[in-house]
This record gives sequence, structure tokens and C-alpha cells, in this order.
Amino acid sequence: APAPASAPAMAPVSGQPQHHHQQQQASTEGGNTRSMGAATATGAEETEVVHRKGISRAIEVVVRPQNLGLGFGNFVEQSQLRVNRQIEAEVRGVDIKKQEDEERKRRLEREGGDDDLAALLGISNKSLLPSTQALMSEGGWRKGGAGSSRRGRSGGAANRKKRTERKFVSYQDIVQGEAARGEQKIIDMRGPSAAALATSGVHSSGAPPPTKGGKVPLGEELLHNVTLLLNTYEDKVRSASQFVKSNQRKVESLKSEVTETELRLEDVRTRIAKLEKVLDIFDRMERLHNDQAEPNGDSGSDAKEDSAIGQAASLIDELGRNFSKDEKQSLRFYSDIVPALLAPIAESKLSSWKPLTKDTAEQSELLMTSIVVDLCAAAISDPDGGGENDNTWCTKHGLFVAHILPRIKRAYQSSRWDPIRDADGGIALYEAVLRVAKDASPPTRLQPNRENDEDVLLEQPFFAFGSDFAKDLVTVVRDDILHAVIFPKVSRCLSQYKPSSSLLDVATGKIQTSAPHLWLLPWLPYLDYRSMLSTLLPDVKRKLRNILTYLSRTYGPGQDELLFTSATDILRPWRNILDVRTLQTISSDSLLPRLGRYLSRIQIAKSVADQDWKCIDVLYCIHENGLLSDRDLFSLLEGEVLSPWAEHLYSLLASKDCNLKDIATFYAVWKCKLFSPPSSSSLKPPSDRVFYSSVVAKDPVICRHFYAGLGMIDAVVRSDTDALEDLTPPCREEINFQSVLARRAKEDRQRAEAAMRARVAGEESTLSRNGNHSFHQGNGGVATFREVIEDFARRNDIDFAPRFGANSSRDGKQVFSFGGVSIYFDNNVVFAQRASSWYPTSLEDLALAANS
Repeated sequence: APAPASAPAMAPVSGQPQHHHQQQQASTEGGNTRSMGAATATGAEETEVVHRKGISRAIEVVVRPQNLGLGFGNFVEQSQLRVNRQIEAEVRGVDIKKQEDEERKRRLEREGGDDDLAALLGISNKSLLPSTQALMSEGGWRKGGAGSSRRGRSGGAANRKKRTERKFVSYQDIVQGEAARGEQKIIDMRGPSAAALATSGVHSSGAPPPTKGGKVPLGEELLHNVTLLLNTYEDKVRSASQFVKSNQRKVESLKSEVTETELRLEDVRTRIAKLEKVLDIFDRMERLHNDQAEPNGDSGSDAKEDSAIGQAASLIDELGRNFSKDEKQSLRFYSDIVPALLAPIAESKLSSWKPLTKDTAEQSELLMTSIVVDLCAAAISDPDGGGENDNTWCTKHGLFVAHILPRIKRAYQSSRWDPIRDADGGIALYEAVLRVAKDASPPTRLQPNRENDEDVLLEQPFFAFGSDFAKDLVTVVRDDILHAVIFPKVSRCLSQYKPSSSLLDVATGKIQTSAPHLWLLPWLPYLDYRSMLSTLLPDVKRKLRNILTYLSRTYGPGQDELLFTSATDILRPWRNILDVRTLQTISSDSLLPRLGRYLSRIQIAKSVADQDWKCIDVLYCIHENGLLSDRDLFSLLEGEVLSPWAEHLYSLLASKDCNLKDIATFYAVWKCKLFSPPSSSSLKPPSDRVFYSSVVAKDPVICRHFYAGLGMIDAVVRSDTDALEDLTPPCREEINFQSVLARRAKEDRQRAEAAMRARVAGEESTLSRNGNHSFHQGNGGVATFREVIEDFARRNDIDFAPRFGANSSRDGKQVFSFGGVSIYFDNNVVFAQRASSWYPTSLEDLALAANS
């Protein structure tokens, strides 16, 4: 082909020589050629031009795993990656595809085969799965690449043109296509240069003639073909066998489903028959109840009622035979169905029952017994399964819960029942209900072992069949009536209670029926359940204080005896319910100042025969009823009684006409009176309490007053005026029970502190004397500082426990409660909280603070 015409050369610029223009053009062409990566050679040798390309992609970098040695495992070095090899070939201008073809050809020659034979046999060295290099070449991983669904408008069209879609064709389609074309290639096994023969029998022009006798030598090709055919048809046979087995399993599964469907269908037919019979029995039962409820049917006669119960029993028995034992259990036959069938009869009996208003507790108990016990026994005459007691208990439970319990609850919830005015009627009805519930409950052997009802936090619903009783009727009555109805109403009445004129007769001081102990104490034995009593007691204490305040305002200064009598009658019934210290605190806050003023008006008579002992008797009886503490008694005696007594005795001895015999009698009678129980009083002491005369006689300060009286008498006998002057008692206006009470409280506190210090000192001396050998654990280890503090608190009867919540730690240390004092340990030092600060303290001071 003729060479293409070259472009015309540019004319030289004027003023420059022609050769200079030629040199410049040659130099420009040479520079451009070098810049394009071409190499030139001149002379006699052949000119060779190698075209170099720039880098078309980024160099792959493979990071070697940490601590992986060279040549270990299947790790491919960076220089051996195909991508990097291709980049290197592009830089050098080498055709990488041509180089790979040559390497593959050499490998086939080395292994004894060629590409044509491999292509003819259909053997490929490539995997059917795409390689990593192929996936990388597609660029699907790159944003905007061939595999990305999100690409720009300009680059997306070009990538779609370049992208080649892989089409998957099954081998069945290939075989069918070849069969349709009527051509199938086979392998000529006569040599490596054999050509493909068609099935039509046309001989290839370049094929060698057949061997002698027309036989083809057997070789590896024949073995390959036989193995291929054998494996192919073996796979077909195996697939057919699996298909047959799968169909057989499906057939068996269908047969099983058909059998199950037929059984279910038969079961449904049986249930339909049973339900039809049940509906028939229900219709007859309904007609029976309708006949009994007719106005002209004389439903109130006993004969009519007995006849209805007998017919209902026969229908219930017929209905029970219609079900099996398991069906009865699932249907709750005796606990739900039988009580529902007997409901009209029970309602007809209970229609005129009005507890707490019309009927008494005895009448209510008889009616409840006839419903729960008699009706159940008449209706279930022939129980099923040999569990007579079980079925009867279940029906009794159902009748009681369905008919008795709701009416009782409505009676207590009614506004007609007042816990204050009608406390006796409410308690009598509740006791009757408890007796009926106990009679209708199963024996102990059938009930679950439940020793303490307080521990039963979650009650299970009643499962009424067999001997599985989850909740007996007594517990049901306590929960549904006492805890849910009576207790809230009683508690509300107590919280709203205000003492008024109905509390007592002001003229006589006699307590009326509205006093709290008259209507609240009878409920306490039953309220000691599920923490109801502990909930009521704080309100009781508050109301007792209010009552004493009301009594103090009601009775004026001249009615002190009526006040003390009424207060004693109010507080005495609570002695066995409330703590002694609580009662003494209540009475001290309300009665002690009034007692002090009452005793301050005592008149000491010159003759003991004329002495009025009523004040002393009232004081002693209040104390002996447990309503006055020993300290308060001693303070009143010392400040309001013995002080004027000593002053009167001194005046008798200082008079000129003193009679020592009368003075001795005066002294002896007063001492015997104060050291002995009261002779007579309207405030009778309880017979079960011990008199406190021995307590008064053992008080050193009171005994010191009588010893001073003996000293004054002795000084007069000896005519020692100076000794009598030294024993002059203080003036009555200088001393009273309040100052004495303050002094005695301080002395008691000092004695307690001294005793505590002595006990703590003894404990510390024991610890220091024994050293580290005094406390040891059971495992042989030395006790910790916390264990020492715990043992100290236990020995001194002080509560010691860790605190929880927001203030449970201090600087990362656990805070403990030591008798109400917050403490924590740091380096075997106890830190106690005082106000808002923490101070180190000793065990002695800590014990005193805990007991103060």
C-alpha cells in the first residue's frame, strides 16, 4: 500500500538560514519522540520502536500480617501479585497477555499436552468461579465503577458499554442445542493429531487411516470416556432414586395426615354428641328452675324444694357421666359447672337473707350451712372417681365463693354497718363466716403445707379438682373480707375518730361505747394478719393522746380524780397491746403535770387520824397499773409529798409543846403508808400485777428523807438544837417535782454512762491483755477491725448493720449504723458523724452516743 502523504513542512522564518530551521525541526521531533517514550536507533542496524505506556492503575499494596515470617502459609508477596506484574509490564512496554500465553504453552508442552487437545476434550484450566483479578478488573468495588448502582450520567453510559454481562447456561440447554443441530462431537482416540468426526460418519481429510482390522488402540482416552459416561449415568440413577424416595416419604406423610385427620374428625363427632347431650341436660335444668320460680308453683314449700334438689342431683349425675375424669378436670366440672347449675336453688334460698341488719349471726350461720354443706351433699350423691371428699370440697368452695362471699362483702361495705356502734354484730357475723368456711374447707391432709400465712406473698388461684387445694376458704375469708373490706373500714373509722361527749359521762367519768378499746380491741385477734395490726397501732397511739388531751380540757382543776379515773380506764385495756414504755410516755405527757398540781395541794394533817390519803392512793394506783414510770413516781413523791411532809415534821419538832409520842406515830404511819400498797381507792389495781412498794423502799433518796426525819427526832430527844438546825428541810416553794425529775434524769444518765464506761474499759482491757489471740475466725485467721466492732456491739446489745441508699458510703468507705449513729472505718479508726461532720471517736464514747 502506498505510504500516506506527509504533512507539509512549515516555512522558515525570514532572517534565519535554512539549515538552522532543519536542525530546530529535527530537535523538536526528537524531543517529542523521547517524551512519548520512544527509542530510536540509526545506522546499519534495524530500527526497533518500543511503545511504553504510563501507569494505568494504582500499585497494589499487601500488608504482611504481624509476626508472619517469609514464605509462611499462602501469603502472596507484593511483587508476585498479578496486578503489580501487569503494571510493571505496562511500564516496560511488554505484552503481558502474550507472555502468559507463551508460559501456558510451555507448561502444556512440559506436562505432555497441548491447547488444542485440551480445548477438544473440553478441559479448561480456568475455574468456573470468577477470580479475584476478574472481579477487580470489573471495577465493581470502585465508586462509579461497573458494578456500582450509583454512577454519573457521563461515565455511567461508557461503563455500561464496556461491561460484558456473564450469561449462565445449563448443560441441559447445551445438550439440547447440539441434539437439535444434529451434531455431536466425539474424540478420535487414534492419536494426538486426530480430528473431530461428525456423527454422520464423514471422514476427516487430514486424519490418518485406521489401523489393521479397524481396531483403535485403547488408552487413557478410552478410560476417560468410559469413566465419564459411567459417572454421568450413575448420577442420573442416583437422582432418580432420590426422587423416588422423596415421593415415597411424601406419600407416607400424606397417609399419616389422612389418618390423623380421620381421628380428629371422629373426636369432633364425639364432642358434638357430648355437647348435644349437655345442651339437652341444660335445657331440662333450665325448665326445672323455671318451674320452681313460677309464682303459682308454691316455690317456698319444703317438698317442692326437696323435689327440685333431687331432680337437679340426677341431672348433675347424668351430666358427670357424660365426661371422663380428665375432661372434668379441664372443664372444672365440680368447681364451676356444678355450682352454676345449683345457683338458682341457692339464690332462691338467699333471696331474703340480710346479714348485719335483719338476720342475726346465728340465723346467718344456719342459712350459710344449709347452702354450702346441705345443698352440696344432696346434689353430689354419687361422685365420680372415688374422690368423694375432693369433689364435695370443690363444690362447697364454688358455692361459698359464688354466693356467700359476695353477700357478706356487700353487708360489711354497706353504710348501714358502723364499726363503732355495731362492733359486736360485725364480729359475731365474721366469726360465723369463719366457722362455715372452716367446715367447707378440706381436711388438713388434703391442703398444702403452709405453716405461716405471712410468708405467702402471692396466692395462687384456686384449682378445684382432686386434692390440689391452693387456697382454703379460711384464707379466702381473711383476704377478701377481713383484709379487703373490714380492715379498711375500721382503719378509716379510727383515723376519723374524734373524742366527743359520747366518749364518757362527764358527771360520773364512766366510759361509753364510743371508746376505742370497746370497738377496736375485739377485732385485734383477727387483725393480727398480714401486718394489719402494726398498721393500726400508730393511729391508736395518736388517738390515745388526743383522748387524754380531751379529758384534760373537759375536767377542770377541781375534777382531778375524775380525770385520773377516766384516763386509767382508757389506757388500762391497752397494756397488753402497747409497750409499757409507750403507755408511760403517753400518760407522762398528758397526766404528769396534772398529777404534780394535784399532789401539790396535799394538806399534811397534824394528826394521822385526820389525814386524807386519797392523793397517795391515786398516785400509787396509776403507777401500779403500769401507766407511770418509777422515775416519775419518785419525782412526785420527793417533790410534792415528802418535801411538805419533812417541813411539817420539822415544825412539829420545833414547837414548844411537841409530843414525841404523837410525832413517832406520825412518822411511822407515813412511812408505812408510802412503803406499802394502797389500802382502798376507786382506782383498783390489777390483780395480776406486783405492788411497787419494794421499789419505793429501795430508792435511796426517799429513804434519805425518812432517815433525816429520824435524825430530827433524835436531835429533839437529845435536846441538840444545833443538830436540829442542820437538818432544816428546804422550803416547799423551793422544790417541786419538775426540778426533782430533771435532777433524777441527769443522775440516771450519769449512772448509765458510768456503767457503760466501765463495761467498755473492761472490754478494751481484755482486748489489750489478750492481744491478737482474743478474736479468731473459724478458719484460723485473725479477726478484722469490723468483726471486733461487731462483737463489741453484740456484747453491749447495740444494733450494728451497714447502711444502704444515698448515704451508704463516705470517701469510698462503707457507712454503718451503730445504734442509730453513722460510723465508718479508716485504718482501724472509727469515725462517727456529728451534725454534718465526721470525727474520730473511741468505742466508749460511741457506745454512750448509741445509748443516749
